[in-house]
Amino acid sequence: MGLFVALLAQVSFAEDWVVLAPGDGKYVIQMPGKAEEQTQKINTATGPADLHQYIVSVADDEAYISSYIEYADKIVAARSPQDHLKVAEQGTMESLKGSKLRVEKETNVGDYPGRVFVLDLDDGLVYTACIYLVGKRLYQNVAVTTKAKAAGPGVVKFLESFTVYKE
Repeated sequence: MGLFVALLAQVSFAEDWVVLAPGDGKYVIQMPGKAEEQTQKINTATGPADLHQYIVSVADDEAYISSYIEYADKIVAARSPQDHLKVAEQGTMESLKGSKLRVEKETNVGDYPGRVFVLDLDDGLVYTACIYLVGKRLYQNVAVTTKAKAAGPGVVKFLESFTVYKE
């Protein structure tokens, strides 16, 4: 009986996942449910930008966010891709007061550079982020979960499913 329940839980877990492919987002990612779309103007270290966000809240202590902003050509040309990624990571850490950096490393999606970083938040949750610079677009995929779920199959599936279209 226990094996049947475990298999049933895996099947329902898999069926809840939705492929997100924003019309002009130039990417796809799998999310654990239908995402709520939000667009807002924000001020970044490199100037104002439109932030496009797709959010799935699974529970009070579990959310998945896929977002992107597009920089002006002159902003992208002003620094290296790795420097853009470091600035974005630093900005995130500064905005999440009291967070502590647990993991930080370089990564990529296809030929495009990225960074992975994990923050312990002061409320006990974990912020796991993969950010990528593709041309003049900065993508951020974030899972905010409990410590027990931070390296779990849901977070891994979400982050590893991210694919961009060739520029």
